[in-house]
Amino acid sequence: MTSRKTKIQNTTFPAISFDKILFFHKARTERGISAFECSFLLGKHNFFIRDAENPFKSTLIDAEDSVHLGKVFSLRDYNPKTSQFDLYKLEVEEQKINRKESKWLIAIKNDGAPSDPIEIMVEDKEAELETTLSLSAYENVQSFFRELIANGYFDSTRTALEIFNTFRNHDEFGSEFHPRYLIQNIRYFLNKKSGEPILDNSRTNLFSRRLFFKPLDFAIENKSGAISESFSSIGINTFKQASEWVSHLDYKRNRDKNNKLVLFEELCGTCSTKHALLKRLADENGNQNLKLILGIFNMNGRNTPAIKGVLDKYNLKYVPEAHNYLRTNNYMLDFTGISVNETKFELDLLDEIEIDPDQITDYKVQYHKDFLSGWIKDNKIPYTLDELWKIREECIRAITLAQLELHTERLHLRPFKREDGAMMYALNDDTEVLQYTGDIQFADISAAEEFLSNYDQYEKHGVGRMIVTLKETGEILGWCGLKYHTASDEYDIGYRFFKKYWHMGFATESAKVVLEDGFTRLNIKRIVGRARVENIASIRIFDKLGLKYVKSFMEDGHSWVLYAVYKD
Repeated sequence: MTSRKTKIQNTTFPAISFDKILFFHKARTERGISAFECSFLLGKHNFFIRDAENPFKSTLIDAEDSVHLGKVFSLRDYNPKTSQFDLYKLEVEEQKINRKESKWLIAIKNDGAPSDPIEIMVEDKEAELETTLSLSAYENVQSFFRELIANGYFDSTRTALEIFNTFRNHDEFGSEFHPRYLIQNIRYFLNKKSGEPILDNSRTNLFSRRLFFKPLDFAIENKSGAISESFSSIGINTFKQASEWVSHLDYKRNRDKNNKLVLFEELCGTCSTKHALLKRLADENGNQNLKLILGIFNMNGRNTPAIKGVLDKYNLKYVPEAHNYLRTNNYMLDFTGISVNETKFELDLLDEIEIDPDQITDYKVQYHKDFLSGWIKDNKIPYTLDELWKIREECIRAITLAQLELHTERLHLRPFKREDGAMMYALNDDTEVLQYTGDIQFADISAAEEFLSNYDQYEKHGVGRMIVTLKETGEILGWCGLKYHTASDEYDIGYRFFKKYWHMGFATESAKVVLEDGFTRLNIKRIVGRARVENIASIRIFDKLGLKYVKSFMEDGHSWVLYAVYKD
């Protein structure tokens, strides 16, 4: 089929970048390595090289990519000759060959530049180029690949180039080995639908290159161990299942970190108790490769946005914070459940040591404080250790509060702040708002602010009443949220809105998301609602929320009703 010409376009391109693209394009096409295969070996997205070769895209091959491609093509010199131009004026003609194929014809229009047009084919992802390299049989490549898996090669993370070099260094394949069937085998061992999903590629290294590894897993077989027995009793029989269970537990401080089974009893945990439990599980089952690590990292407004306001308040760029995680072979595992990006975390790591599970309490705190003392001295920080520790606690509180925020289509729910005192006073100053609550008005705004400053439901129980604002305007409508009652060991749903916002569905809308959060995040089994019998509007909301009547009771001389809703 003859080519069908399309519109000719003009553009400019940095000369040094364009020369580099042409240099590597020539190297890969001479060897018969497709754009996709090059992108795969680089550890970048599938169309990285194809995008780089497109004169209208901004994708560039940087210095690190050049080194990497030089190794792929076994080049001694991977830098093109220096151009006399800073910027190329390009005339680009796209030719459509057929429905799937096209090519660029590129002419450099600078005076004194070579006049011959440059031709670049736009390759399909699965394109296979003719090659002068050695195409070993797919089955032979897979046989050696299985040997590597069996021998623990993928217990550590590997880049695609590292795997490629392992094959090239093997006598059966040699230095002229083509990566085509290697890449097909890697994809086979990743494919969950039509392959054998032994490998994982969910991680990247510090240069954002894709990593391939066999995730740590083992059967829980030591039924005589207390932790193994506890996992088995809830139907968990592998480390992978155990780590997923731990990761999904709510992030919340435990009452007794020395209790080895506290996660099973409280269904929550922190970085220390969660990872100590998994380390003990590995020890019980004879897995010595898993290490419990205490790391000190640079906690700042970039990696922890919730603390930016606190750091700004004290004029600090960051605070060294302690964090527990696991290591196996050459990579870290974090099952805290708060979306820690392991690769980015390592960029902020200041120090780390291996510890025992019994060292997550006093030893961890003392190690952290010793580090802070040295940091204060070395960096001339204008705070004492005690002052810095209080700032650090303020940061932790900010993180906790940020994790509690909820959203609906119209509403934003956030924890109380001291500055909400005036609003709380105004809300309670309406006798119609308070008439069925049993509460009394604050003495003054200062009393309301003091109440909010001492409000500890968030830190102690992971729940609390929350300010409800209208997303569109930022107006405060009132509050809604759960409250934990220690005496009765139960959670209740409550809400209170300014009268001008009644009958608009705000109470129902906010309460629905609060109930859902309680059932999913905290795994609460039962949530109750209390209302005076005269409070028909509140009882109607209970009905809309799915709460059912339980009983009537008397309190403070008034008749009340108790409603409840159960998970599932």
